[in-house]
Amino acid sequence: MPRKAKKIENEGETPIKKALGLFDHLKHIRGVQTKDYYDKLTEDDQKSFNQFMLLKLLSMDRDAIDNVCSMAKYYDIVPDRNFYQMSIAMTPRKTTYVPYIKSNNKSYNVELLKLLSKWYECSTLEANEYCKLLLSRESGINEIRSVCKAYGLTDKEVTKLMKHE
Repeated sequence: MPRKAKKIENEGETPIKKALGLFDHLKHIRGVQTKDYYDKLTEDDQKSFNQFMLLKLLSMDRDAIDNVCSMAKYYDIVPDRNFYQMSIAMTPRKTTYVPYIKSNNKSYNVELLKLLSKWYECSTLEANEYCKLLLSRESGINEIRSVCKAYGLTDKEVTKLMKHE
């Protein structure tokens, strides 16, 4: 039977029930998998049931990635109750820890990227790659400074643009 809410004890006060969060839903999809779980959720618990974020978290498991790709086609069409049923049917039942994989891509200051894309006559996506390469060496940093100065920026403005990494 799914638990309804977490209880938090305050000093001398009545217990406050905390709504279930995204990771509580994820733990239930991966581990418990009862068919009537979604029907027993409170209104606040149902609000935290975000299909997109659940798919994102489920996709971190290599064993479930093919099934998650299949479910992703329908996440914006299927109601939450049916999405839950589909996800417990397609997700392997296991309680192992699956780490969240973060992106290593850094995004640099938009104004700096615009200047570099204008200078190198490329897209801002390519300018982001150039920026990553140039900022990894002292000579590249000097080159970025000279490009910015060529467009009339002062040393203070250049430093400000390069700080926002």
